[in-house]
Amino acid sequence: MNFELTAPHFLVSISRRWVAAAVAASTALFFVLGCGEPAANGNDEEELARTMELTQVIDLGPDCLVPGYITVYQDMAYVTCGGTWGENEGRLVIIDLSDMSIAESTHLGGMPGAMKVFEEVLVIADGSDGRVFVTDLLGDIIHDHEDPVVLCPSNFEENLFQSIAGLAESPEDEILASCFSSSEVVRFRLEPGAEEDDARNAVISSRVTAGDGAGSLARWGEEKAIVLDGLAGTASLVDLEGDMEATPFHWQLGETPNDIIIDEDRALVVNSTSQTLQVLDLNADPSAATTHEVFLGNGTNPMSLALLSRNEVLVTLWLMNELVLVDLDAGGIVARAGLPSGEDLLPLGEMKPSALPQGVALTGDGRALVALNNMDEDMQPAGHGIVAIIEIEAESP
Repeated sequence: MNFELTAPHFLVSISRRWVAAAVAASTALFFVLGCGEPAANGNDEEELARTMELTQVIDLGPDCLVPGYITVYQDMAYVTCGGTWGENEGRLVIIDLSDMSIAESTHLGGMPGAMKVFEEVLVIADGSDGRVFVTDLLGDIIHDHEDPVVLCPSNFEENLFQSIAGLAESPEDEILASCFSSSEVVRFRLEPGAEEDDARNAVISSRVTAGDGAGSLARWGEEKAIVLDGLAGTASLVDLEGDMEATPFHWQLGETPNDIIIDEDRALVVNSTSQTLQVLDLNADPSAATTHEVFLGNGTNPMSLALLSRNEVLVTLWLMNELVLVDLDAGGIVARAGLPSGEDLLPLGEMKPSALPQGVALTGDGRALVALNNMDEDMQPAGHGIVAIIEIEAESP
């Protein structure tokens, strides 16, 4: 395998529902494994139109276990490491995109997962409880597990184990968060020291119940948001004007929707158990909103999306150890990139890791960064935290 292995270079060093795999990502990863036999790794009979190549691996270090989510903001990439369930190992790692070095590695505790930048702070969902963590863009802690922002607390007496599955912008400089177990969308603003009901370090202006298992969510236009009903295979519409109102189960999706991107008046959704990429026309009648549905192969278990161009979508195939490029006009996969395996996954001791690619993000120069869960067959952390870098060849004229 011809790529460069980048060792950790710490400028500052500070000393993851069903199984541990779900934790990798935190709660948004409420997947069910895809059915059927895994598809072949690549397709010898298929002449693909584009080329993608693994060129570099970034070692996030042995303290970063089960990296799941990755986002790019300006000249930095942010990766959350969920760690081992119940072990409070969660970590944020920041990559300097100018030289792909590790600029910061910060212990947050809990099981950090989905994240988003809001007004120069990074808000990070905790998959082990209904709370978020906050850092500045350099990784300095504002709220970690010792002083979190609590939004939808767990109730252990009633066996209600909460988790934050998604984050999105809201009008009036507020933030939206989805609470998986209670199927709620919460709108709040950060206010250290504030307490309202069970909330802490936040002022909650509104909360509304969506469909079953509120997961990833995204803002649509100025006054709407869409939240995936992960346990129902649907999506709910949330009206953000005034007190929020929800229309649960508004769009029919595939089984186990896990990730959503809003592109103008389209929603792109990856359905993990159905193993499809689905595109909705949000202005159409909900019963006829699906404009594209691309089957990605038996046993692939797609996880996350990144939009390369209007009709080109990158998808991580969790069980296939691949990143694929789907062309919506062509109606299928037009490029594949295999990801690291074996010793390239930097195993811990005698463990035998599988890459299990989850989050994907694009850099300003068009390269794709892929976070690898890196777990063994028992879904336990099995190797260093790793981000793979994929070069995407420009489309031929």
